[in-house]
Amino acid sequence: MHRVMWFTHHLRGGGAEKAVASLSEYFNSHPELGWESYICVVYDDPVLHAKLRNVLVMENHSERGDSRVRKALCVRRQMKELRSLKQQWQIDVCVSFLPGADILNVHSGHRAGMVVSVRNVESRFTHSIWKKWYVENSYRRCDRIVTVSKMAERDVITFFHTDPEKVTTIYNMLPERQSLNAAAGFSQADSSEKSGEDDSHAVRNAKCAGNKSAVPEVSEGGQNMAWQAFASFIQNRKVFLNVGRLAPEKGQEYLIRAFAVVHEKMPDSCLVISGGGPLHEQLSCLVKELHLSEAVLFTGNVPDPEHYMERADVFVLSSLVEGMPNVVLEAMQAGLPVIATECGAREILAPTTDPCYATDEEDDAAFGILVPAADSTVLAQAMIHLMEDEALRHDYAERAAVRLRYFTPERITAEWKKVLDDCLRKRQSVRQ
Repeated sequence: MHRVMWFTHHLRGGGAEKAVASLSEYFNSHPELGWESYICVVYDDPVLHAKLRNVLVMENHSERGDSRVRKALCVRRQMKELRSLKQQWQIDVCVSFLPGADILNVHSGHRAGMVVSVRNVESRFTHSIWKKWYVENSYRRCDRIVTVSKMAERDVITFFHTDPEKVTTIYNMLPERQSLNAAAGFSQADSSEKSGEDDSHAVRNAKCAGNKSAVPEVSEGGQNMAWQAFASFIQNRKVFLNVGRLAPEKGQEYLIRAFAVVHEKMPDSCLVISGGGPLHEQLSCLVKELHLSEAVLFTGNVPDPEHYMERADVFVLSSLVEGMPNVVLEAMQAGLPVIATECGAREILAPTTDPCYATDEEDDAAFGILVPAADSTVLAQAMIHLMEDEALRHDYAERAAVRLRYFTPERITAEWKKVLDDCLRKRQSVRQ
């Protein structure tokens, strides 16, 4: 049994952190793959830590307010500590996620193979020669590079001058869903398992038929006040849902402005935004300014957004920048038709097109609707179109099952296993 270490700074966050947890747990649950899996983090999270196996927490980390000198010295200590952990746990391959972790991985030495996982189009965040140099340094020193999208792969090769033979794209896996009854407190009496149907399939059929009452109801005490407020808010309404951090890059300002146009045409529509972040007050003020207080609901962070998805009619991704938006896959899995901005969702919704192409109008793609980022006018048109066209919503919901086959845990981990096995073989041949 070989050993792989998935290394990142922390487990609480976005797609990279979810990928680490999902990959590690899947490998540990399937010993036939031949890899025992470890997670190494700089900053611990006791809640998430308790749910995962083989988590290693580093002792050296910087504190808020540390000077640049203290941070630089801490980085050197972290490199030494990571090398020691690789030796202690006999790690064969270490896979790092995000640029800061990449630097530590490739400079920590040891016999282990080194893989860098690129989670975004890094040129968008490279605004200095220094940043470009240390990213290129990581890409040059590692054994393999795994990008989360073809768009990121092209960026690694062209902007950072990397050998194409070194780069592979592996998409994020779609997490295996737990039973709704066990995970979210749905009443057993309302369970779709009673009829022998798969949960997501039953929800999709109910939603496509426009029958929200057929979606499983919440049992007494089974959900918190946020859920109860949401369930009451959406009654007898057409529901648009957005899930994401309330931050500039998520583009909710454009979504709210688009919804103002939608709501004027569809007074029975509402917009639900799930997530927390620094723009909460600013976005709330915008809602009031546009006289939408009775039609827009901010739920804050919710532990199980997929259950909110199951009560919505249309999912809208308004982001300006994404690596690969996992939330689109999750919405499709919940049976939701999707509208997404050109922020990285094209490879999901229009897989046969150029991943770097960006439309300047509504694009009714194979598996969802794509619209230009930061364009409230086109977004509003697409929202009205999809909500008014029940047949199109049903069609997209049905096609989603076909598209999601490309993101199954079995398929994605098989691709990761090929990378790990190849990296191990190359390291062994060098040592011989």
